Amino acid sequence: MATETGTVRLIRPEERSGDAQPTAGMTREESIVSPWMWAGCVRPAPNMASGWHYRGEYETAIYVLKGSLKMEFGAGGAQAVEARPGDFVHVPAGTIHRESNPGSEEGAVLVVRAPSNPPLPADLLTSVYRDPSPWALVLVERAPVRGVLARCAAA
Repeated sequence: MATETGTVRLIRPEERSGDAQPTAGMTREESIVSPWMWAGCVRPAPNMASGWHYRGEYETAIYVLKGSLKMEFGAGGAQAVEARPGDFVHVPAGTIHRESNPGSEEGAVLVVRAPSNPPLPADLLTSVYRDPSPWALVLVERAPVRGVLARCAAA
């Protein structure tokens, strides 16, 4: 027996809100923000690349609508996939990654993250200067980060 748990909402393009945590070169429009999910449209500028980041214990699904999306990941950032319109990209929980638009035109992607969370900011991480790769990280003793990078940096 089904029970009603909420109201269906329609979010029109003009009702999307701006991003509370902007990334240079990306325009994010939040559509849905709840404790269980974040969904929105992202328009990466031509030839842009985000900084290296991860989303803790949260998964992300990205659907490419227009242009291309390059996702770098893996030990030392050595692995990458390049998605085109119609492709999905899945970023598992705890994966250090960075996305870029290698094209010469603005892209468009739909992003759904579950549960909802902001990216873990760069000020929680400190680079180790003996190795310039984004994988050489030391853990800062702050609760949202503790333990996750130790697993990722060892990969």
